[in-house]
This record gives sequence, C-alpha cells and structure tokens, in this order.
Amino acid sequence: MAVALAQDNPSGNFLQPFLLPPALRDLIGMPSEQSTTTVEVPSPLSDVPKPSGTTIEDTLTRERGFEVAYHALADRHGANATPAGRTMSRKVWLDVGADAAKWLINRLRAEQHPETIFGIAETITELGTVALPIVLAELERYEAKQEYAVLVEALAWMTPPQQPLLMSRIAGVIDRYLASPHIDCQVAAAQLTRILNNDDAARTRLEVAKRRAGPRLREEIEDLLNERFGE
Repeated sequence: MAVALAQDNPSGNFLQPFLLPPALRDLIGMPSEQSTTTVEVPSPLSDVPKPSGTTIEDTLTRERGFEVAYHALADRHGANATPAGRTMSRKVWLDVGADAAKWLINRLRAEQHPETIFGIAETITELGTVALPIVLAELERYEAKQEYAVLVEALAWMTPPQQPLLMSRIAGVIDRYLASPHIDCQVAAAQLTRILNNDDAARTRLEVAKRRAGPRLREEIEDLLNERFGE
C-alpha cells in the first residue's frame, strides 16, 4: 500500500493545507482553496510532529484533521460504524504515514477508552513497515509498560521485516515484555513471537515462558505452539 512519506518531498511542505491528503481534507470539510479560518485545537501543539517549512496555520489545519480522525477511531467497530467511515478513517492515517504513527503513540499514553485504544492498535498494524521502527523506538525507551501491551501486540500482525537488525530489536522487545510482571505484557510478547522468522528462536522463547506461566499465559502459548508447530 502506498504511503506518503516526508522523505518523498524534500521541500518539507508536503503537509501544507493545499497539499493535505484528500481523505484528511474531506474529513475536516476543507474547501479547495486555502482557508484562513482560525481553529482552536484541544491538544497541545508542542506534541505534534512539525515538518520544517510549515506555518502555525498549517499545523492547526493538520491537527484539526487528526482530531476528527482520532475520535472516529472509536466508531470503527461500534454501533455507529459504517464501511465508508472505516475506509475514511484508515485512509487519513495511511496517507500521512510515519507522522501518523508518532501522533497516535503520543495520544495512546493517556487514552483510556477501550474502543479508541483498539483503533490505535489496528491503525498501527495497518501502517506496517512505516510504523515498525517508530513503535520499536518507543518500546525501547522504557521498561515494559502495561499500557504499551497493545503496541506490542499490534506489531505481531505486521509482515515480518527482512532486516536482521529490526528482527533483533523485536526479539529484545519480546524478552523484555515476557519478563514483565503484568500478564497483558506477557501475553502480548507471546503473540509477538508470530513475527519471528526463526522457528527455533520462537519455540525457545515460548517454551521457556511456558514453564513459569500462569493459566492464561500458558493457554496462549499452547495455542501459539499448536498453530506454528502443530504441537
């Protein structure tokens, strides 16, 4: 899937209002001409990634679109979900690419709504290789955090990377989260073994974890071993 990346636009102005992705323009109801309307934004602009060369008005416009798309995440699977709404929600984030991953991770730190958290994780998975190094860097910054278990599991459903360094970093995250005292972190780490392309590495980690696992983690590990190795 094609994703618009910052490096594809050396001029640094790829997020100016008249160049915003169509899905983002449609979602915020932006006309074809550049708007001069001042927009009040509920979240702090200091937390939003800002490419060089953009103005405050550009940043406000993008932030407004992100906020609208963000609140739509909770409706992807709820009573208000529609196929068109799900498609639009996905397209907004996929069109922006790496900056979308950074923005969503920033909001995840304080998010409490389960459906929104699920929507963030699903979007991170859909961003795929664009989001992978960003998520890994975030997970490596801290000891295992219970609220980041959803990020760990989001990685589990991505296409395995071909670069050995990325695979080594993923293995490090698995080990860190398997060692966590939080069951959600342990389960997410077990799920992340799906992405390991080395069967021996995956099996060893799962079998070691199984020996000291409680009932819930043991069940997850047995399912994974059966799925991958027929055991």
